[in-house]
Amino acid sequence: MSPAFAALDPDLINRILIKDFSHFHDHGFSVDTDVNPLEGHLFNMEGQKWRALRNKLSPTFTSGKLKWMLPQISECADRLVQVLQKETHGEDVLIRDYLSRFAIDVLASCAFGVEGGALKDPDCEFRRMATKIFVPSWPMRFKAILRIFFPNLITRLKMVMIEPEVNDFFFNITRQAFEHRLKTGLRRNDFVDLLLQLKQRGWVECEPEDEEEKEDNDQEGIDPDTKLELTDGLLAAQSFIFLAAGWENTASTIGFTLLLLARNQEAQDRARAEIADVKKKYGGEITYAALKDMVYLEACLSESLRMYPPIFGMVRKCNKDYILEDGLVVEKGTGVFVPISSIQMDQAYFPDPERYMPERFLEENGTNVYLPFGAGPRICIG
Repeated sequence: MSPAFAALDPDLINRILIKDFSHFHDHGFSVDTDVNPLEGHLFNMEGQKWRALRNKLSPTFTSGKLKWMLPQISECADRLVQVLQKETHGEDVLIRDYLSRFAIDVLASCAFGVEGGALKDPDCEFRRMATKIFVPSWPMRFKAILRIFFPNLITRLKMVMIEPEVNDFFFNITRQAFEHRLKTGLRRNDFVDLLLQLKQRGWVECEPEDEEEKEDNDQEGIDPDTKLELTDGLLAAQSFIFLAAGWENTASTIGFTLLLLARNQEAQDRARAEIADVKKKYGGEITYAALKDMVYLEACLSESLRMYPPIFGMVRKCNKDYILEDGLVVEKGTGVFVPISSIQMDQAYFPDPERYMPERFLEENGTNVYLPFGAGPRICIG
């Protein structure tokens, strides 16, 4: 029953997400972390608490840290190839299922420091629990609908929004990982190591190569009185959103890219040739440096994200009155919606938008409006 404001013009979207971000810095989701501790993650946080947490977490999401985790990702990729060779026998298979299992194993390894086991066993416990995030019970679905229309009701009635067994599973697995690392001194160069470093020191060490990636816009304006206790629950929530935001989105993006390359032989041939050339250059290995050299393959992924973005739009909440150029006032508390899919499939910004053209994203061509990860200080931290 509340009015909402849809932003369609690129210049206006730029002002909302970047230039005048101070008016629109929250997503507007009402959460009670005492009742739902796993909802206390970066995506849901607001105001000063969001800024303080973003400031602490941003050093954990740099290319240098990703480079640390590449061996674990590569190990899961090798396992995927082995499973496909063993199970497909030259027949058609539902590749989306294999990609889902691959992605869950990567995230289990990198975000929780455990072996997911989904490629070996599609019905493993880790995947079953993760699936309940996206396919909740009917009571949980009903609560999700209530939250959309009556957000304050959820908070007032202290409703549990995540299945208790899911909450307990991911909280316990994170706590056990912390305890095991502290007891044994084990280091795996993964997200668990970084969160543990954050808990012990209050900050994450930044590598020299990561200095240029620091988010300057998040280093300022933090109220020194902002209370942000780095509890196991808060840190478990960050691993939880790493999984929730990364699992299906990763599988979908790879799946759509494979589909689009299958339909566009010329693009597929060019991508395969680039991979072969780069592997040869790096002695047959797919290293971090080799991946960085695969610019056309990255363009293929970017074009897939343009046509099939993981989320169709993003929301913000106006946190103080905002006056538009024509005098219209967007009042405090008003919801703001940016339709990503509509913009990225708009002829005005991407000519012939239904056509798969990775060339749009090669450096020399540039792009106009591209928002699959959002934009501005609240862009996806990953």
